[in-house]
Amino acid sequence: MAEDERGSLPVRKLADEYVWERLTAGEITPATARTYKETLGLFSEAVGPYRLLSSIEPHEIREWLEGLTERSNLWTTRIRLSYGARLYGWAILNGFVARDATAGVRAPQRRPVKAREPLHAVEPTALEVLAAITPERIPEMPWKRSASTT
Repeated sequence: MAEDERGSLPVRKLADEYVWERLTAGEITPATARTYKETLGLFSEAVGPYRLLSSIEPHEIREWLEGLTERSNLWTTRIRLSYGARLYGWAILNGFVARDATAGVRAPQRRPVKAREPLHAVEPTALEVLAAITPERIPEMPWKRSASTT
């Protein structure tokens, strides 16, 4: 591949080449390759699969991570960031990009707080049932019988 063509490969193509190179070199297993392809596929869809990797800015990576955090746990989000960082590291070593857009980007530290339904939105019958429960109405559990009844 000519040197001037190196910087013109879209994100999706670079991600595929990266995973294929690591897989054929024996650096990752087929199962890990699938995970990388899934993660980098999500990344390329988020930023645009036909964009150049060199055109992606750190704020776009943060936005991608925030979107992931809404549906994934924080640990998964951090792993996915590391996969993106590894893609950039490989791309720099192979002359595809000059800078790492993931450098300095941190994974979100906590999930976004979702608004809860107000208490009055609960079915009134449920509130009535809860209000009607008193200690006298709770059946005694057989294993908690007092010593006087035995």
